[in-house]
Order: sequence, then C-alpha cells, then structure tokens
Amino acid sequence: LTTLRSVPDCRSRHIAAMRAVLCLLAVAAAACGKPKVAVVDAQRAFTEYFATKSTHKKLAEAKLALQNDQRLPVIAATEKELQELRNKVRDTSLTEEQREHFFKESEMKAHELRSLQRDTQQFLESEKQKMNQLLVSVTRKLQANVQTVIDQVAKARDFEMVFESGGNTSSQVPTLLYIRGATDITDTVIQRLNSTDPNTVVAPPLDLPDEPPFNVPNIPEPLPPGQTPPE
Repeated sequence: LTTLRSVPDCRSRHIAAMRAVLCLLAVAAAACGKPKVAVVDAQRAFTEYFATKSTHKKLAEAKLALQNDQRLPVIAATEKELQELRNKVRDTSLTEEQREHFFKESEMKAHELRSLQRDTQQFLESEKQKMNQLLVSVTRKLQANVQTVIDQVAKARDFEMVFESGGNTSSQVPTLLYIRGATDITDTVIQRLNSTDPNTVVAPPLDLPDEPPFNVPNIPEPLPPGQTPPE
C-alpha cells in the first residue's frame, strides 16, 4: 500500500511528488494491470472532523475572553480619571496651589496608567502566544488522526494508492484533476473520524492564569483496523 500523505498546511510540497508518483502509477498500470486507486480530500476531512470544530470553537471562546479581560475596564476608568485631573490642571478658576496639587496627582495617575497598559499588553500577548502554540500542537494531532484513518480505510478496502484530491497549486488549480476508476473515500474517512460521540469527549483544561478555563477536546484515537465504529 502506498499512501501519499498530505495535510492542509503543506499541500504545495507534495505537488512534485504527486506528479512523479502518477508517472510511476502509469508504468505500474502498464506492467501489472490496473491498480486499485482511491482519492481523498484531506482538507475537507480535517475541516469536518468534530474535534477540529470543537478546538476552533474553544479557541474562539478563549480569544473572546481575552477581549473582555477584566484589566481593560480598569484601564478605561484610569484614563477617564487622568483626563479629569488634567482638566482641573487647566482650570483657570482654581488657585495656583490647587492646580499644582492636581498636576502632581495627574502625574501619579499617568504613571499608574502606563503601568496598567504595559502589564495588560504583556499579559494579552503572552496568552495569545500560548493559544497559538496550542493550536499548532492540537492541529498536528488532528492531522495525524486524519492520516491514520485514511490509512485504515485504504487498507480495509485494499487500495494500492491514495491520492490527495483537495490540494491546489499556487495558481489555485487542483493538483489532481482526474484518475480513471479512482474511488473517493472522503465521506468514509469523515464518517469514521466522527464515529466517536462528541458528547463523550472530556476536555482537559488549559492552564491560562486569571482566565476562565479554556478546554480543548481529547483527540480520540482512530479505531484499530478491522474494528467497526459503534452504532
């Protein structure tokens, strides 16, 4: 069994390899008879995988939580207080002594505001970086699951080769245009990926300080070869 492995974020690297293998396929077909060939849209399988959808939903919720971070209203209130103090400093109806007092207060408030802004910016950037790193890590696991299921389906149905049908070239032209007699196994792969009930997946918390719990789904292991999904 020869499977061309293609994941959503590295399609272009397989274009030359696919062309080479297509040539080999033609030679094999002439020498050994017609091989049993399948195609799969790995991008669609990845996108429709329930664990992918769940992960993206949780990440969106975490980003929304950051946008509503409790530090932001504090900064807004401090900015308002600073503006009020500066207005008093410019108020000519006040005595010079009063204006001098408000000037000193405004300087302290400005320092407080700068500290709040700096600390909040550092916190938000740190949390966004954590989320990006998590997304990369989880995406790799999800892509590996998709590839594993493609392998399982191909072996179970005795395909000799499986080609990626969803990848496009840099000019957005599909890499694979046509293979006579090829079976599309995309729907079968998606069905097998989603055979685990999403409601039974318990999500472990991601440790994000001072934030609501952010969960990502456990990545369910593909079924062993020969084992059918539960009804």
